Amino acid sequence: MAVGIMAACLSTLSNSYLIWFRQPVTQFVNWGGDMENSFSVEKSAVGDEVRISPRQSFAKWQQAVEGQSLPWSSADLLMADRLRDVVFKKELLRTASLLKRSSEDFTSMTFAAAHDLQEPLRTMSNYTSLLHDNPDAEMAARCLNRIENAAQRMRVLVSDLLKYASIGVERSVSVVDLSALVSVVLEDLEDLIADSGATVDVDELPIIRCDEEKVKQLFVNFLTNAIKYVPRGIAPMVRVTAVSEGSYVVVKVRDNGIGIEPQYQGQVFDLFKRLHSKDEYAGTGIGLAICKKVADAHEFQVGVDSEAGEGATFWVKIHRSTAVVES
Repeated sequence: MAVGIMAACLSTLSNSYLIWFRQPVTQFVNWGGDMENSFSVEKSAVGDEVRISPRQSFAKWQQAVEGQSLPWSSADLLMADRLRDVVFKKELLRTASLLKRSSEDFTSMTFAAAHDLQEPLRTMSNYTSLLHDNPDAEMAARCLNRIENAAQRMRVLVSDLLKYASIGVERSVSVVDLSALVSVVLEDLEDLIADSGATVDVDELPIIRCDEEKVKQLFVNFLTNAIKYVPRGIAPMVRVTAVSEGSYVVVKVRDNGIGIEPQYQGQVFDLFKRLHSKDEYAGTGIGLAICKKVADAHEFQVGVDSEAGEGATFWVKIHRSTAVVES
């Protein structure tokens, strides 16, 4: 049981504090006489007379005091103040780094989004003009189909951009069983799994503290890519595992897909980065960027181990001290 508390405020905006605790220590206080026997009551030998007299002895009396800690010294307060300054400066640098990254993300997202949105808009504009110039039924059906496909691509792109932009705005942290979360993701991907003939095996995964919806997006993208990026004619085989690596628990998603050449592995988490044309594999190029941003928001790490033609293992590394409840 801690009874001595000292707190140093780091930020009133985020309600962040450094808090020190002290255990109770038995202390002894000396008194000039027994405080609990400060007077005596004597009954007279004759009649009902009662006499109250002050104590006769003022000899040193020692009392044990329980449930209190030692007082904080000037050195303790100075140490707390210096430590707060160090942590505060590190938080300022971290905040500045996050702001810089957010600014770079926004710039990248703006230019890339404008570029990627132009393609479906151009398609819709061209086929709308063609529809006006060729009003026969067969041409109209073909034009409307192309316009509808372009609109769907825009819808998916805008949806992915909104998901990307929402990460880091706010987090709702709770205790999450990753085994149960991955089961929900697989239910959501049921049609994709059935159409591709994929087999997905999931080992026991840890229970962690995280934003459930955000981390769900991470595993949706990991598993979707594992199922999608396989050579034609081959049924996807995916396995989700968790292993201990020192102070970390690493959750891995392993597939038998086309793999990634080493020189491109550092780029796959960049926004709008695609290693294949849309004709080969559909997608917006935002999925793995979402994974990276989710990981950064939780102070996790993400990466990939792969060789071209040998499949890929995407992983998320979680430090035990900050996130893992049970593994």
